[in-house]
Order: sequence, then structure tokens, then C-alpha cells
Amino acid sequence: MNQITVSVDLNKALAKLGKTKEELTKEVPRALNKVGDFGRTWVARRIREMYGARVGALKKRLEVKRATSNSTMITIRATGKKINWIYFDAREVVGGVSVKDRKGRKLIQDAFIVTLNDVSPNGGNKFVVKRMAGSRHVSRRINPKGSDLKITLLSGPSVANMFRTTIREDQLRKVLRDRFPGELAEAIRSLKYRTR
Repeated sequence: MNQITVSVDLNKALAKLGKTKEELTKEVPRALNKVGDFGRTWVARRIREMYGARVGALKKRLEVKRATSNSTMITIRATGKKINWIYFDAREVVGGVSVKDRKGRKLIQDAFIVTLNDVSPNGGNKFVVKRMAGSRHVSRRINPKGSDLKITLLSGPSVANMFRTTIREDQLRKVLRDRFPGELAEAIRSLKYRTR
């Protein structure tokens, strides 16, 4: 379960508002897409509560397949990429790096935090790394005159795995379905202002 698809009963929601689907061709997908964005944030916050990862890093790996006028459903999907431990409240301590985990804080032995300036054009990005002999995932040497050991980026659990263990499908569906009528009513209110 790396993704959850939510469709809504439009007839029931529109009956409450006294409108037909033809009258609201743009407003229904707009409201569903806002619900999808809310759902992505909601999922990221639930994962943060359990694992301690940063919400921004999680949201980058949560995709929302948006609704259109032809398709009135949204899908929230978690990609399988792992996140570097730096996003788990990493701190350098004696003996390695301490990170937040599902069970509290844990120590990654012999790891350290480094700023790699050549990874991003915007400047230095911080990563949790470890020196390893014969590493397959070579980033670059920190000190060309120093050790021959390369550094390896250390990653925590994948977002897909965190999504699977944290989010209950029925709970997310209920949250999104409860949110939809309010978003649709707001889209209709804003329609009145746009048509003036």
C-alpha cells in the first residue's frame, strides 16, 4: 500500500449544495485537488509524529495525482526513495551521529555530518556520511591528501515504508472525505466573486 486513492460521492455532496455537476465543472476538481494537497500535508505530519523526519523532506516524496474535469478522484502516492539521516534531527555526538527514530534517538557509529558544496548549485547541503572501504556509493573524498577511504551517504527508512507502517487507509479516506464538502463550498463561494 504505497498509494491511497480517494473518490467522493459527488451526487451526495452536490445535493447538499443544491447544484449539479454540470454547473460546477471547474470547482469540483479544484476542491478535490485542495483536498489532495491537504492530504499530502496530513500524511507528512503523521509520519513526522512517528519517525521524527522533517515534513518538507517527506512532502517532496509524496505525490498527489490530481483530479481533472474527467476524473473525480485523487491519489496520494509515496515514492520509494530513502531520505538521508540528516532529515531525522541529526546531531553529531561523541562516537557518531545521533538521529531520531521510531523508537527514540539512536546512534549511528562512526558517522559524521558534512557539508558538500558541489552537490547543489545553491550552496552546501548537509548530509550524514560514513567513511567505508570498498564503498559502492562513492560521493567524493573529503580531503584529497588524507585517507583513501571514500564517504558514503547514509539513508534512513524509505518514505514508502514509513507511509505503509504509519498511515491507516480508512483513517485517511475519512479525513479527506470529511474535508471535501467544505472545500467544495469554498470553491463555490469563490466562484461567485470571480463571476462578478
